[in-house]
Amino acid sequence: MSQKNVEVVKEVLAAFSRYDFDGALEYMHRDVVLEMADEDPLYGKYVGREQVKTFWMSLFRFWDGWKVETERLEDAGDTVVVVYRVLLRGRESGIPLEQRLAQLAKFRDGKVARTQLYRDVGKALEAVGLGE
Repeated sequence: MSQKNVEVVKEVLAAFSRYDFDGALEYMHRDVVLEMADEDPLYGKYVGREQVKTFWMSLFRFWDGWKVETERLEDAGDTVVVVYRVLLRGRESGIPLEQRLAQLAKFRDGKVARTQLYRDVGKALEAVGLGE
């Protein structure tokens, strides 16, 4: 894998942080697959740019003030591994929340073809043969 894929993931995260979903989707295949980890209450599989965008937009119904802080970003073959913290607050309650997550972004033809989100960072790293 090239450093280019790592840069693509940085661009996706930056666009998402700006609420620029269309900008983030430009870096993804039309048939991109987004899967949530099993332990996530939003578990599901979203196929295609439109389903991914709809899922992302649904998150912002409940949460406000999104900020993404990247802790780790590295090459793992044809996959980029991202470990990050999401800082947000409840739209209605104003209660702050900080959550540590991991994401595996698999590439095809220079674009994200599949992305898996994990609440359990250790499981994500284990899936690509890395450790904390």
